[in-house]
Amino acid sequence: MKEEGQVVYTADNQRFRSLLKELKNLGKVLNDSDFATKTGVNRSYVSELRNDKRVLTTNYIEQIYNTFPEINRVWLLTGEGSMLTEERNAGVQGKHLDEDEYAALREKGLPLIPEYAEAFRGGNAGNPIFYDYVASYWSLPDIKADMIIPVEGDSMSPTYPAGSKLAVRRMSFSPDEPFGIPFGEAFAFIAQKDGDAAVSYVKRLRRHSDPMRAKQYWIAHSDNPNYDDFEVEITTIQSLWRVAASITIGS
Repeated sequence: MKEEGQVVYTADNQRFRSLLKELKNLGKVLNDSDFATKTGVNRSYVSELRNDKRVLTTNYIEQIYNTFPEINRVWLLTGEGSMLTEERNAGVQGKHLDEDEYAALREKGLPLIPEYAEAFRGGNAGNPIFYDYVASYWSLPDIKADMIIPVEGDSMSPTYPAGSKLAVRRMSFSPDEPFGIPFGEAFAFIAQKDGDAAVSYVKRLRRHSDPMRAKQYWIAHSDNPNYDDFEVEITTIQSLWRVAASITIGS
């Protein structure tokens, strides 16, 4: 029985916090008060949901969905699939900058995204990480990303074949909230492997099917059926990036 003052964390409320943060990042809502107004509740209702003092009901999920139809109802209810129903990983046109273009855009204060030379591994072995060299910069209109990464290996083919370039955005997470990420989407992540050097991967992260292990492990899934799924211990993940887009080179 729940004692007075005890907080019970639920998967639903963890996803609610992730959703609220994403809507703010996308500019869909300004703050908690704005979200509350748009979904027909008061500010304290949203605050109680964020702080696990109220259960996220199916009726309110329907209100959220009616206000923001781009949200995946199934994900909000169960954690399966992508947070958003729109395809976020379609190729976008980017421009690889030469030195003059880079200098001109930087002088204007326009956002430039660094591409690192070290590849993320599209395989099950992982790649050692040595991020100390920026190979180039990109201009990607309308894409919010922290860096561009090349993909090595074919485990994410045909979606992201070897040689692909991905725009990725850093995503905060907590091992204490294992159900707070948008399961089913593609991520780049760096993990400590068996006490060795940190290694990198590009995978879809899924919720573990075993309830007893779901709080400690995510499942790394490849789009290429020739590769097996494997467990990733959440506490070993040092950095997590969400794939915002794959890149095609524009003129």
